[in-house]
Amino acid sequence: MSSIRERMLPGGKYRLIRVIGRGGTAVVYLAKDVHLGKQWAVKEVEDHTNMIKREAELLKDLDHPGLPRVVDLIWDGTKYYLIMDYLQGKSLGQMVRKGYCFSGDEILSIGIALCDILGYLHTRKPAILYRDLKPDNVMITKDGQVKLVDFGIARTYFEGCESEEERYGTKGYAAPEQYLGKSDVRTDVYGLAALLQVLVCHSSVKKHGKLQRILRKCMRKDPERRYQSVWKLQSALEQLSTSKERERQIRFLPALVLVPVLLFCINGIIREAEGQIYVRSVEQVCRYAVTDFAAQHHEEVLDLCRNAICMFPEREEAYLALLRYESAAGYTEEGISSVAYYQKLYEKETKEHVRAAEEIGELYFVGNVLDRKFSVNYRKALEAWEKLGEGISEEIKTQKSIAQLLSEKGQETNWQEIAGKLKDLEACTQSVEETERRYELYLAAAGIYLTYERELKAVIDDQPLLCGIRLLECAEELLDEMDDDSHAREMTVWIRLGDACFLSGMTGLNREESLQKAIWYYGLANTEELSVSGKRRVVLNTADAYLELGDLAGTEQFLALAEQIPGIESDLNYTSIRKKYEETKENKH
Repeated sequence: MSSIRERMLPGGKYRLIRVIGRGGTAVVYLAKDVHLGKQWAVKEVEDHTNMIKREAELLKDLDHPGLPRVVDLIWDGTKYYLIMDYLQGKSLGQMVRKGYCFSGDEILSIGIALCDILGYLHTRKPAILYRDLKPDNVMITKDGQVKLVDFGIARTYFEGCESEEERYGTKGYAAPEQYLGKSDVRTDVYGLAALLQVLVCHSSVKKHGKLQRILRKCMRKDPERRYQSVWKLQSALEQLSTSKERERQIRFLPALVLVPVLLFCINGIIREAEGQIYVRSVEQVCRYAVTDFAAQHHEEVLDLCRNAICMFPEREEAYLALLRYESAAGYTEEGISSVAYYQKLYEKETKEHVRAAEEIGELYFVGNVLDRKFSVNYRKALEAWEKLGEGISEEIKTQKSIAQLLSEKGQETNWQEIAGKLKDLEACTQSVEETERRYELYLAAAGIYLTYERELKAVIDDQPLLCGIRLLECAEELLDEMDDDSHAREMTVWIRLGDACFLSGMTGLNREESLQKAIWYYGLANTEELSVSGKRRVVLNTADAYLELGDLAGTEQFLALAEQIPGIESDLNYTSIRKKYEETKENKH
């Protein structure tokens, strides 16, 4: 840090030695007690709002190992000097900027320690709300302790005491309600999750499925849908920390919730030795289907399924297990082909099978977020459903009607009827019991609104873009209810929401709100798991959204991120945004 000319503070007790930090309107010095020889940190502030006095007042009576002690506040006539413990170590912000990669254990440990500190603050009388959690305000000392520093915008909580003065925070970390002058203990829950999300993005671990689900709940826009206290969040992090499965995230297969019931029934019916082998084979396939290593056991699974089907070709469980396994492993088309092959081979035994046809039809109608190679195909969905006859559910009937209309689209397409069927599909989806199916159906309906936005806009009162966003948000809300640890579903809905909100904002629909939401969802999706093309789209759209909102600092930050993507110099979208940014910056000057 920079050296200064040593000087004494009023009172002759503390000598300022050198600058050790700067931020906002404050400068932090290393100082020495000339009588005792002890080193202190001194925060120098030109304060016209009394924030430094409030910070001193808040900290003077606190006693927690994760908080610095405040021992004095000095006024020299123009500036305040807050005398605090000198902490030797690095801030999380410094570690991030230097490229440090956090392990999963380190992220959890930091989160648990901060929960303990915030819990202490929240249980003071009155409660103290920190409200500015960010990497630069968290120190890791040389002996590994987590310390929370800088209480500049912290305040005590009284119902109804919000004012303009309270509308502070760091963009990207402050909860939405904070900018409305409202905050409570759940505001800090949000801020802590936003901080941990940054550490996840700078982690040596590629997948954080369970942790991401916890953080997503913390960062809900509606405080009522977050953890209601840091103690609840701490409990969730501690459970994850002690989980034996922490190092290996589990991926659950869509609709697999039915399998335990199926296996229970099979075990109750088949008691012969071959029946037991059949059950074990189906169980083994199901186990492989729900792990990240599904594809590694491909040949073994095919053998298990073939043997099980050959033993009992009339039973449908093995066909379903094969289809679900292949879908989870990213081989959806191969799974459909394999099921068709065995059904043809055992045509007589499988003529009453309907559930496989139903699932295949839905796969073609909604797609498969776990298989990027697999695309929606309405004609193939209709072909699969033709085998079902008349005894089908209302949601399948509605999907079938939509698929029929869209597969024949042209100049004579009845878009008014399609719009009505979409409303019917939404109503049917709300009554579907299986959460995974509801998620998929919401995504499918949203996709139709967004894909055929121009055509539907002419026949409905609502904006198709906003209808699509609303249904995607319904799908996102279901993520908390699913026992699925796969990050694929989260990434899919976040990116689609980002794209839809970005398009909505750029076309002038709820412009500012839509662009802010686009930045929000793109931020959740911008992880190492994105493909190069996905990362390019997310980063450039975020930069463009910031530019449209007039936030040049945000634009510059994401253009810098874009420059790290291979081949970005030849991207026309990047060139256009960069040119517009330079022109806007020049005009402002």
